[in-house]
Amino acid sequence: MPLVGVIMGSSSDEATIAETVSVLDQMGIENEVTVASAHRTPEKVMEYVTGARDRGIEVLIAAAGGSAGLPGVVASWTTLPVIGVPLPSSDLNGENLMTTIRETTLPNRLYQGKVRDTYDLGEGLLLMVATDRISAFDVVLPTGIPEKGAVLCQISEFWFNKTAHIIPNHFVSLATDRSDLDLSHEIARRSMVVKRAERIDVECIVRGFITGSAWQGTHGATRAGSIDVYATARDYAKEKGIIIADTKFEFGIIDGEISLIDEVLTPDSSRFWDMDGYAPGKSQPSYDKQFVRDWLDDAGWDHEPPAPELPGDVVASTAERYLEAYRMLTGNSLS
Repeated sequence: MPLVGVIMGSSSDEATIAETVSVLDQMGIENEVTVASAHRTPEKVMEYVTGARDRGIEVLIAAAGGSAGLPGVVASWTTLPVIGVPLPSSDLNGENLMTTIRETTLPNRLYQGKVRDTYDLGEGLLLMVATDRISAFDVVLPTGIPEKGAVLCQISEFWFNKTAHIIPNHFVSLATDRSDLDLSHEIARRSMVVKRAERIDVECIVRGFITGSAWQGTHGATRAGSIDVYATARDYAKEKGIIIADTKFEFGIIDGEISLIDEVLTPDSSRFWDMDGYAPGKSQPSYDKQFVRDWLDDAGWDHEPPAPELPGDVVASTAERYLEAYRMLTGNSLS
């Protein structure tokens, strides 16, 4: 009968977990290994963990990739000891780095939104910082999501570069590529330098998967740009196993041209569904903040301030979803 249960979120973690299993085998400790993702198959994680003690398991080991979300979720469902094994191939390079930045206090702040803080760099440039704040139902929650801002910033850079041939955008560079900016490493990872734009007061929402290319907006060029960018992203994301159910775009005028601004095709501005888990007529497994909205509704919150604090397992699972979206879409780890 195994004494140790080893859980990995993905079969791609097998090589690293194999080292852990090898050590256990050398010590003569019986063990079993299972694959269960905290966000793709949470019911499988819960079933495995809650039944572990009855099977004789005395210790659980979970792969601590990305935001180290899986160990936190596992621990929320058991009183057994839970050990997180860092994955060197993860975004955190094998470290349990739970940095959360909810507020920034740089010079020359122009605007503070629900998530982004914007600063004037002069010469027509802005520094846009994506914090780890998260909002739901138009209310900023009191709990931040580790690494969320870095995901929003770097996934926006990916899409701005990928769609620049369709419509101009405001992106200039990541802050990490600007040695002249006096920023901490964690702020820089969450920041991009952009061109200042005259914002067009309209949001364009494309709901392509559910109802065809539905849209909301008042400007013909923003409508056409939205649909073209969405179609390109939709086709690309399908190849990566993600359905972009809908997304929101914002536009501004830069040097007389309509340009894409703010963020683009992020887990905050879009609904990303897992293609393998999709089934009509039910809530879809996702890589966005719908998980947080669902928890808030289940908790009975009335959508009026103040919002409740998010529990640790919800924070960890949300961070894991955002990181997984970035990995799946870009094929890279966060820098």
